[in-house]
Amino acid sequence: MAPFSCLRTIEVINCPSIKKLFPSGLLPNLRNLEVIEVEFCDKMEEIIAAEEEDEGRIVGEERDNGSSRSIECSLPKLRLLKLRNLS
Repeated sequence: MAPFSCLRTIEVINCPSIKKLFPSGLLPNLRNLEVIEVEFCDKMEEIIAAEEEDEGRIVGEERDNGSSRSIECSLPKLRLLKLRNLS
């Protein structure tokens, strides 16, 4: 059994220094994830972080300032994404 394969909920609350919740390479292990809650994380930039080796899977065009990009991901059982009090 893969690590985290039984994980159904991730709650990250009041972690002011965290910038990225998890790398996209971890997605195959999170197929049963149903809930992601992130609250009061002042420096949060990405929920699913693109990795160097994932650059070939980035979808769309990157803007000149590099601030806009998306990655292909699949969390088939995700039913709730709760983002509160983030900058």
